[in-house]
Amino acid sequence: MMTLKDRIFIENQHIKISNEIDNKIKEHFKKYVDTKILISDGTLLKKIKENPELKTIIDIKNYNPTPLNEGHVSLNLYVHNSYGNSLQVNVKLCFNGGKYEDKTYYCIYIEHPVYIGKLKDSILTELEPSLQKDLIDFKQQEKQINLFKEKSKELQTIKNSINYNLNEFIK
Repeated sequence: MMTLKDRIFIENQHIKISNEIDNKIKEHFKKYVDTKILISDGTLLKKIKENPELKTIIDIKNYNPTPLNEGHVSLNLYVHNSYGNSLQVNVKLCFNGGKYEDKTYYCIYIEHPVYIGKLKDSILTELEPSLQKDLIDFKQQEKQINLFKEKSKELQTIKNSINYNLNEFIK
């Protein structure tokens, strides 16, 4: 069974990689501001897509996510335009492991975009500000979750004391 500590470990792996990519990718695309970067089908121009610097930034061998326990982790990165108005790189991690036989198997996907900049008519008009996320603090989250559970029990007790026919007034 996945523990809170395991899940936070996974989330923090994603945050670390996203933060690292956020810095590198924006630095790379700085030189393309006010430049046409997309072809008519919405993909990056060949000279940009095949730029060795960009290839290095999105080469998954440059990031080493740590597997959970004895499991495996895979990483996928891809740059694309989102609805023609923003350029982003999606950071996708997959953690899996455990055993199916003893019901400890897990497979967790996390995927979030790192926004690079705004597009207008295939032109990169501006870069998005850097959004460095903080790592999740296990003790703080554990405390908040326990507080939530405690308050939920209290609220459920109060709700159960209200006449069923009056429940519509507490929604």
